[in-house]
Order: sequence, then structure tokens, then C-alpha cells
Amino acid sequence: MDTYNFSVIVPTLHEEKTIENSLSSIHEARRKSKHNVEIIIVDGGSRDRTVDIAKKYTDRILFHKKKGIARARNFGAIYAKGEILTFLDADVRVPENFFNELYDRFTMNNLAGANCKVMPHAEVEPSGFEKSFYVLWHNLRRFFYNIKPCGTGDNGIVVKKDVFEKVNGFDETLDAIEDLDFVFRASKHGKFAYLKDITIHETIRRFRDMGTPRFVMVYLSNFFHYLFFRKSRVKEWDPVR
Repeated sequence: MDTYNFSVIVPTLHEEKTIENSLSSIHEARRKSKHNVEIIIVDGGSRDRTVDIAKKYTDRILFHKKKGIARARNFGAIYAKGEILTFLDADVRVPENFFNELYDRFTMNNLAGANCKVMPHAEVEPSGFEKSFYVLWHNLRRFFYNIKPCGTGDNGIVVKKDVFEKVNGFDETLDAIEDLDFVFRASKHGKFAYLKDITIHETIRRFRDMGTPRFVMVYLSNFFHYLFFRKSRVKEWDPVR
């Protein structure tokens, strides 16, 4: 049986616009890694070219048509062979030294899990305001992580598989804020860190689709609804492609 240090799990649904750039960056980081990395796609029934594109870069393509990002990630984790699970979205780019840096942080600091810094990538030409918002968001995440580890963004959650299994993965009853909930629970089983020096980049497509005021309002309403009631306020995120 093949053994892996990392399993990358990427849920997809109609992602032909972004998946090539995303997987090629992950593949390049794997090529330059000193560690074994497998790439897993969990597709929710794409009818575009997503799966055909993914075949060029992945070790395994799984099909799971039940709705919900938490369900897709949990399904991918069942088949993952790596010691460390890395959850990424289908529009993300990772740096070339991504896996080497992650492995060093996990081993040197005896981490059970971590969140990566997330910023918009240059190709989407973020405005000054959008850049400023992400910098503010980054600093807030650093601040709150010192108080209590929290997901605050499911893109770039990295966790040891044994810890993931101890908490039974992501809560599939949550339609949003499942990232926050997962890190709250998982951090009880080991040390979590916010990796401010390991940056992944995303397309900020939901941010732009919803607009800043609505995006912030919806996120904060979900955040506080979870804190008080342990439930997400929204019932379903509309796909943004």
C-alpha cells in the first residue's frame, strides 16, 4: 500500500474555469516536495469539463452527489491515505514550497492542525479596498487565533488525520460555518496554529458576487448564530462560478 505524508482534498462542482490553475499549482508544489502527496477530487456531479481536467493532475477522483461542502470533505477523507489532510477549494493557488513548509511546521511545532493565510491572487486584480479587507481579515484571524483557534475560512485547513477522525470530521448538519466548528472541536485534541507565513491565494469570487456589505453581514450573522445556537443561519450557500 502506498503511504503518503499529505492528502489534498478538493471538492468540485462545475469548476472548469478555475480547476486547471488550481490543480496545476498543487501538482507543481507536489513535484517540488520532499514528501509524498496525493491529490483527491470529490466531485458533486459536474456536467462541464471539471473531471476531464482533473484527471491530468489527481491520484483519485471520487463522486459524491449529496449537497454540502462538509459532506464532500468528509467523503474524501475516508479514502485519504495521508497522515496530514489538507482541505483546499477549487479556485486556490498554493506556493511551490507549500508541502515542505507545512511539514516543517507540523513536525517542529508538534501541530495537530493549522490554518493558512488566505489572500486574493493577482490575476483577479483586487482593488485597493479588497486588498485592505483581506489584510484586515488576516490580522483579525491572527488575533482571535491567539485567544481560541478558529477556522474562519475553510480554505486552507490542514489537520492530522487521526485528529480529524477523533472529532468525526466536519459537522454535516451545518450548511455554513462548519470550518469554525471543526477547528473549535479539533483544537481540543492538540495544538493548532495560524500559519501567517504560508499564504495561499484565491479568486475572491464569492466576495465579489455578494458585495462587501452583504458578504460581511452574512458571515457575521452565521458566526454569532453559531456561537449562541451552535447552528448556521443560512440553509445553503448558492454556488458562485
